[in-house]
Amino acid sequence: MPHVWILYLAIGTLVSSFVGAITLRAALHATNVMARGGHKRAPALPFPSFDWSVTLMVIANVLNLPVSWGVSEFVTEIPSLKGADKTDLAFVAMLVALPLNLMVLANVLKVGIPTTLPHACSVVLFQVVFSVVYGIVAGAIAVAFVFAAWAIDTGGIPQTTANAVQSPILIGGIIAGIFGAGTVFIVCLNKLEGTDDRGSSTPRAAKLPVVQPETVTQTDDHRTAVPEPEPNVGHTARVITVLMLVAIIFGILVFGFRR
Repeated sequence: MPHVWILYLAIGTLVSSFVGAITLRAALHATNVMARGGHKRAPALPFPSFDWSVTLMVIANVLNLPVSWGVSEFVTEIPSLKGADKTDLAFVAMLVALPLNLMVLANVLKVGIPTTLPHACSVVLFQVVFSVVYGIVAGAIAVAFVFAAWAIDTGGIPQTTANAVQSPILIGGIIAGIFGAGTVFIVCLNKLEGTDDRGSSTPRAAKLPVVQPETVTQTDDHRTAVPEPEPNVGHTARVITVLMLVAIIFGILVFGFRR
């Protein structure tokens, strides 16, 4: 497979965009709490739909590809780093490209949410924190899945690294870790949003004033503007999400078995 890096790139972009969309919602919650100082006021930043969050993450990842590549080429050409190990060069390039990647993400969020640049930078910083937490949860689930599967499997734990990397059990563990951590985050976010709704609706309902009925004569020139209901995009978001998950799982499994 001479062009296997294209498949790696596509799968990595989809998976990171999926994870980024989940951590973005958590980061927006944290930024709103920090900006408004409590749960009683209206959110300072709007919450985009899940499919639009995934789209924003895809755009940011695509824009960051040439940035990371350019930094990698620049680091490789530094005379003092000539002859260094490739792993060390990749690590240095990643550290140099990290602030640039974060600035690209902040500008994408600034335009896509939309919001101000300081708020977008706050969201990005919180997103980095939640990404670390996501990775820890995903790693714990993946390790538990892999060792449990290897304990049940009659073949046992592979003795070589090559066999372990090509094992379908390891691929299944990675998938279980990614989507297991996503499920944990989504459940926690849903509970948090439900708590915010209950906490904000009760005092508002208690403070509603009693309005005395009045006779109002309506004319053709002065009519009460009735806001139109917002379109329900939940179904579209769910369809796109399901299709994306199926594509990611199918691609990873096919590539793993063909290896």
